[in-house]
Amino acid sequence: MDILKKKTEEKLTPEILEEFLEYLLTRGRSQVSLQEYRRTLSMLWNGLPGEKIISAENGLWWKQWLEEKGFSPRTVNTRISVWNSLMQYLGHRDWQVGEFSSIQNDVQPELTRQEYLRLLSAAKQAGQERVYLLIKTLGGMGLRIQELPQLTAEAVRQGTVRLERQNGMSTRVLHLPGILQRELLEYMGREGIVKGPVFATAGGEAHGSLQCRPQYQTGQQGCAGGGGKSQSQMPVENVSVHTEGDSGQCCRID
Repeated sequence: MDILKKKTEEKLTPEILEEFLEYLLTRGRSQVSLQEYRRTLSMLWNGLPGEKIISAENGLWWKQWLEEKGFSPRTVNTRISVWNSLMQYLGHRDWQVGEFSSIQNDVQPELTRQEYLRLLSAAKQAGQERVYLLIKTLGGMGLRIQELPQLTAEAVRQGTVRLERQNGMSTRVLHLPGILQRELLEYMGREGIVKGPVFATAGGEAHGSLQCRPQYQTGQQGCAGGGGKSQSQMPVENVSVHTEGDSGQCCRID
């Protein structure tokens, strides 16, 4: 009688990935969570060479590849979790990655309330409504920049947004302040946004890119919604905005 041998490699096909996504749907994953899985799986697929063959070694390769691309430790860990979920689905739990990126030294610089208000004022004076609303949303709701795709037109109309973390394993609910909700509804009306993420690229993809250029010595500020960069540019995804003394809310963007 033949002895069944455990596979040492597996060919990853688009069909397998679609079946995995359908499996996640049956497990109660939301559409927002599935979109994140799909983006990560697409990145994994495009990063694999040639025949798209995976093995036990590819987990650490995936981790190293993400780190070399400059993703933050938290993003790397989230995408490693997607790999681990896929490996469990394929029956290769021994191919899962147990070593996650360290976030102990991932300390985020902070913006004071005064600096936060300066950014708002600069964006408003420059007529950059989208950037203004992005900053106000991040600073006024306690929303993380990677959670922006979950701020949908439907959520704005309801006045609450249900946020999923850790690939749908945990959730939290945030309420939109009344003034911000009205501003977002007016913005959506002008831009013709009726469904999906409120802040999206022209191609319809959820967009969380926001760059700010604090120049505190001169008192000047500059903001760009994912535009050109300069040496003084600081990505907003690397700062924490504290609005103490106002609503008591804190937005940590990590």
